[in-house]
Amino acid sequence: MVDGLSPVDIITIASFNVPVSSSFQEFANFISKFLDNDLLVVVDTTPATDIENTPYLSSELPRTEDSRSENVIIDLNAFESSHIDIPIRVGSMFRQKSVLKKAIYMLALNSSFELVTVRSNRTSFDIICKDPSCPWYLRASCSIDVVKNDHKQATSWIVSECTKLFFKMNDKAPCSPSNVINYMKIHHEVNVSYDKAWRGREIALNSIRGILEDSYAMFSAFSDALIRNNPGTYTTKEEYDEGRFKFYFMALAASIDAWNYCVPVISVDGVAMKKKYLGTLISACTIDGNSQIVPLAFIVIDLENDLSWSWFFRNLKAVFGEHNEMVIVSDAHKSIENGFNVVYEIAEHGLCAFHLLKNLKKNYKSLPMEDSFNKCARAYTPLEFEYYMRQLEQLSPSMRHELEAVGRHRWVRAFFRRKKIPGYYNQHL
Repeated sequence: MVDGLSPVDIITIASFNVPVSSSFQEFANFISKFLDNDLLVVVDTTPATDIENTPYLSSELPRTEDSRSENVIIDLNAFESSHIDIPIRVGSMFRQKSVLKKAIYMLALNSSFELVTVRSNRTSFDIICKDPSCPWYLRASCSIDVVKNDHKQATSWIVSECTKLFFKMNDKAPCSPSNVINYMKIHHEVNVSYDKAWRGREIALNSIRGILEDSYAMFSAFSDALIRNNPGTYTTKEEYDEGRFKFYFMALAASIDAWNYCVPVISVDGVAMKKKYLGTLISACTIDGNSQIVPLAFIVIDLENDLSWSWFFRNLKAVFGEHNEMVIVSDAHKSIENGFNVVYEIAEHGLCAFHLLKNLKKNYKSLPMEDSFNKCARAYTPLEFEYYMRQLEQLSPSMRHELEAVGRHRWVRAFFRRKKIPGYYNQHL
């Protein structure tokens, strides 16, 4: 047994019929003879009178017919250093070997008697009374029928193998170290430490999804393969230095060809990557004549700022061009607007009504504005727009001011400048 890993289970407390005249060394040899053969023989299960009356025993020594104590594992927090009342009897369990030693040594200290350790190793802890006339002894061993605090064989690799199938079958399930700990406890009845759960989780996810470093290192080879197998595909990147890229842009040949047959509206949005390496994944998509979403381009950037968005729009324009009826739709992120204004000259920049409504809900959480707002955005005439805008104004005068500040022509159908596509703009993007 290793301190701090396995519970200690007291399996024997007994008294031997040893002649009182025996020397201490003879008594120790007598005990060791049984211990060396891994045999513990309870010669007299009824404690002798002098043993019962010794001051250091708070209660009668247990007999063989005594029932084993409940599976309550005693920890360091179970007692204070100088005031203890821990039952030391057959079946008592201690979280660590050091906890048992502290309990028995404090008992000896408070009761004015001395102990001698006969054996203390990985599998057992055996002690006897120093008085050669006292036949009392105690043996504790590592318990194998109790769930350990951190099972030695439950290595991080084994934890990963146990949880790999769970992650495969539940791709969207939470996969924090706490979830791994609970999974191992429920399905394998084994406790594992947080660090081991974290390492096992990393090994399992790397096995399923691949190693992030390897994935990023394959970008150049991936780009070459795309261009070779999909002629007309466009990829480019901007690097910090050799082997480290800052931005990466990709547009497949099929998407470039499909753009000629789609509605001239491009919706752009970004999502934060929250894994080991942070960043943002930006996508651009449109709608075809069958009202189906068509992905156009993808970009990986380090941060959403004016520089990254302008770099994205320059490459987007280089691939998909610009014309009078073209509209770029996004949320109200200021860097998107700044990047758009730097790159595009005649295309229109619209705001996504869905994202605009989300921002309103953050500022006016308790107000029922959703129905009136949607009718404002879809209004066909200025008169209809004004009717529903006044409903929003009645909820909060500042709400109208906030919406007017972003520009009616950017989110309201009645004021949209590109008259040929307002239906698609409001209903699909």
